[in-house]
Amino acid sequence: MPLEMTDVGGEPSAIVVHRSGLLTALVHLFEREWAQARPLYATATGVRAQPATDQQPTAGELEVLALLLAGISDRRAASQLGLSIRTVERRTRRLMDLAGADSRLQLGWHAARAGWLGRPDRP
Repeated sequence: MPLEMTDVGGEPSAIVVHRSGLLTALVHLFEREWAQARPLYATATGVRAQPATDQQPTAGELEVLALLLAGISDRRAASQLGLSIRTVERRTRRLMDLAGADSRLQLGWHAARAGWLGRPDRP
């Protein structure tokens, strides 16, 4: 566990916490805070907790996302939607930018957490 530095020129320091009541309390604190955490979105002027309202996926982007999450290739998604492959790639890139994702796996995780795709068991 890192310790805060009060001396700017000091050496980095840390403390090792072995199995104990302190460790159990720290784990519970972390889990509680993590459950309430919200994603942060990078902007040109800094970081904010919510995406801008105009920074939500469009219906067309969500169609592409649904097909990609179903395991369909870009080329096949383009064919099914009547789009060029370049349009599918552009929409996928924009979705990844909105999600702050570096990979399609991260995009899928973010889409599920953000509720971008409706669940079949809910209206």
